[in-house]
Amino acid sequence: LMGYQKNRTPNMVLDEKRGLLEPDDLSENWHVKWGIYDEATIKRIARVEWNWKIRDTHATFWDGVIYSHLDGLIDIDNSTIHGLEVKSRESFMKHNYGEEGTDQILKSEMIQIQVMFMTTKLKAFELLVRCGKEPLMKFHIKPSNEIMLAIRARVDEALKCLETGGHLHVEEAKDTDYIYKEGGNDK
Repeated sequence: LMGYQKNRTPNMVLDEKRGLLEPDDLSENWHVKWGIYDEATIKRIARVEWNWKIRDTHATFWDGVIYSHLDGLIDIDNSTIHGLEVKSRESFMKHNYGEEGTDQILKSEMIQIQVMFMTTKLKAFELLVRCGKEPLMKFHIKPSNEIMLAIRARVDEALKCLETGGHLHVEEAKDTDYIYKEGGNDK
């Protein structure tokens, strides 16, 4: 719905929800398969190298009609849990990220993680990114109420379209920028 997928427009997503369009079968997609294999390796590195206590999650988290799937939960101490998201990227993608430890990440990832905040109510997320053969990069993400409000507004628009059979008015290439700027974090 946010418009950051290269092969699917927000209205294609709406048509899938209406049952008018079959979702893509990604089971044979090489990038999807590699991401699954890479996720396990990245988690293993974090467990061994940094002694992270990662719990794999196999649950869907909901907030109304919004849902998310987490790659894991990290037990920081007895009372603190952070969410974990893992990404595997091509080597050239490294330059799209800012300094480690910050929240200078891809816009699409920021939107995804803010949705995860909405569904889990966690206080922080750690994003681990592997770009080719480069060392893992670690990013610390906090909730952004402004971005979450912009996401909620976009979802509400989509729900109205589902009820009325209408379509979203979007400028496909600018949708993610709109959400991001409305959230006050134009990185």
